[in-house]
This record gives sequence, structure tokens and C-alpha cells, in this order.
Amino acid sequence: MKATFATRFFASLLILGVAAPVMAATPRAPAAAADAGAPEAAAAEDGATTQPRPRGFRAASGLTVRVEYLGAAGRASLHARGSTYHLEGKAPHPGSVYYPEPYWSDAYALFRAGQPMRLRVTVENRGKRALKGAQLVAVQEHLDYFGKDGEDVDGAAAQAIALPSLKPGATWQQELTLTLPMRLLPGLLQTHVQLVQQRGKRSQLLLDEPQAGLFCPLEPRRAGDS
Repeated sequence: MKATFATRFFASLLILGVAAPVMAATPRAPAAAADAGAPEAAAAEDGATTQPRPRGFRAASGLTVRVEYLGAAGRASLHARGSTYHLEGKAPHPGSVYYPEPYWSDAYALFRAGQPMRLRVTVENRGKRALKGAQLVAVQEHLDYFGKDGEDVDGAAAQAIALPSLKPGATWQQELTLTLPMRLLPGLLQTHVQLVQQRGKRSQLLLDEPQAGLFCPLEPRRAGDS
């Protein structure tokens, strides 16, 4: 999605180390990095895009989505004093960004820019009806403080996957791979996930989770990043 003026304004405050006000509810806790020995991700269709949320949108009952990040290079901590990077086998070193308290956590998966990363998306149908003809769209965006659409990460293609039919109580998982661009503003990124159902020539948005997952790219040329 395109960045709004507010998104760019608050991003600039982050880089300057100024905590911006928060108007959204506390986001879900980030999923811890999972075992790097998971099987290789299947191919997904690139070039997809999220749909704008219609006025009065209500998510379909019983559908849930979860994102886990696989094979991280370490973890990032966000706290009252700013940010700290913990790379495997290296001493912790500070970052340059500051976030308000709802985003403080010690469990953000940390990835190196310019290198492939993997994530696992899980969809569960807890509703009473089967889910048919649905497509999952996953987009990497810069964090939006208000829990809404963020600015797309340039060079990280959105991905779309056709879901199989999911009966009530069924669960579906898929791994995705992507490469973060070399040049990124420091700070959190969000994985924006939508479920869209195709009905003839029309599509219906079933689920919209702008912050289905949160992770952090390693700032380039920082001490300890050899």
C-alpha cells in the first residue's frame, strides 16, 4: 500500500529517536524464530497486492492467521532505552531506533538485509463453514504505528498463494521465501496478510491482518555485524 503523510512523518520521528504517540491497541506478540531445519518453502506467485479495506469491513468468522519467522540470524530487543541487536555468537550491540511501550519486546526475529529469509504462514478455519476458493496475500511493509497498512518494502515482492479447501477445524501451513533489499530504513517491518475469496469476477476480502507478524532487519554496518 502507498505510504500516507502520517506514516512517513512518524517514520522520520523514529530515525530521530523521538517516540511518537500510539493510538492503536497493543499489537500481538511477535512469533519467535522457529527451527531453521524446516523444509524448503514452496513457490508462491509474486507481484500480488493487498486490497483496500472496505468501509464497515468485518472479518469472516472463525478464520485466523499466524506468521512465524524461520532461520533468523538473531533477535532484536526494543525497550525504554532504544534497541539492541543480539546476533548469534556475537556480543549484543545497540541500534538507533526507539519505539513506544506497546512495541517493547525481546523476541523480534532479526534478519540480515540482502539475504534470503523464510517465514511460515498458518491459516486455521475455526468457523462453521468450509473455506473454498480463497487466496492468501502476504506483503512486507514498514511498521505503521496505528496498526494499519504500512508502506511496502521496496524490492520485497508481495506473494500470493491459492489455498486448498479448508473444512471447519482444518489448518493449512505454507513457507514463503523472500530477500530483503540491501537498503532499508532501520526499524520494525510488518508482515501484512490478507485472505481473499474469488466469486466469479468479484473478490471478497475475508481477513485483513496488517500486523500478522513483526520482525526486524539488521541495520547495516553496525558494530559486530561482520
